[in-house]
Amino acid sequence: MSIPCPVCSREMAAPTFEAVFHGIKMRPGEEAVAKILWARQGALVAYDTIIDQLWQLDPNGGPEYSQGIVKVWVCFLRKKVPNGMTIETVWGRGYRLEVVQ
Repeated sequence: MSIPCPVCSREMAAPTFEAVFHGIKMRPGEEAVAKILWARQGALVAYDTIIDQLWQLDPNGGPEYSQGIVKVWVCFLRKKVPNGMTIETVWGRGYRLEVVQ
């Protein structure tokens, strides 16, 4: 898979998260969600999977309203993803990061 480099527009083979999101200011929660979605590009990532990874060290599994927190972070993240990428909502299930060719 290749996508245009956000800096020079040349095609990059197997880009890293750091290369694609370089220079994009994100809050820690947004960045964590972006990394989870990036690791599973094109695949549905369930809300529970995201929540489990974000709060894996929390003995309670995160706050009661963790799904709402994730939704807010994704809302902000959508405005920051590089051109050629979209975050699709799969209603009631989760999100999918799509790289548009």
